[in-house]
Amino acid sequence: MHMSSRLRTQTQTQIHSFSPTIIPSDKPTNKLAETTNSLSYVSDVSKLIEILNDPKSGSLVYRAVERLEELATEPARDALTQLLGIRHSLGVRAMESLSRIGHPSSLPHLMRLLDKPRYCSSAPGCVANFGSQALPLLFQSLQVGPPVLRQKSAETVGLIGDRSGFIPLLFSFRNDSEPRVRWAALESIGHVGTLEDFEHVAETVREPENLHSKSKSTRWACASVLAGLGGKEE
Repeated sequence: MHMSSRLRTQTQTQIHSFSPTIIPSDKPTNKLAETTNSLSYVSDVSKLIEILNDPKSGSLVYRAVERLEELATEPARDALTQLLGIRHSLGVRAMESLSRIGHPSSLPHLMRLLDKPRYCSSAPGCVANFGSQALPLLFQSLQVGPPVLRQKSAETVGLIGDRSGFIPLLFSFRNDSEPRVRWAALESIGHVGTLEDFEHVAETVREPENLHSKSKSTRWACASVLAGLGGKEE
């Protein structure tokens, strides 16, 4: 047989007899992703609480919080409420979840966070999500709460933007002993007031001691409310 013919025959035999070997992958399966996805089917709140209490859960606790929000049942809301007192990042997630659920029973718990250092930056927005149903508690806090709570309550009333907040804010602006509360109230007046309210605050705001104050925040608040109210239509 010709040399080239024998070579061709050997090559074809090798090709037909070749059996590929499957090399097992040593790449681990993403168990965290699988477990995270499986939580979408968990409706037993106690199992989610177990994950939250397990120090080995790692970032899985955040998916457990999301699942509690999705369930939004009374036991789920209770579990989220219990998280408000623990470490900052998880407590804030729980606060935001309760805000999105929007059940009235959660409102007093979120109100208590308005002046807490770990929560006060995002708590006003969460309370404001409850809309006008939050106003009675906010009006009460404007009158009897500590200074930081009064300030944050005034800011939250402004975020809600309901016209009924004008009189309580005006009262705080004129009578509160804390400058930061007065100017928070003034700024919020610019959000809730109407054109007809303009003269109620304009004269006080225009006083030289306010408009020419050494405090940048005072001058800014005065300019803000004048621009806000003065630019509104009838």
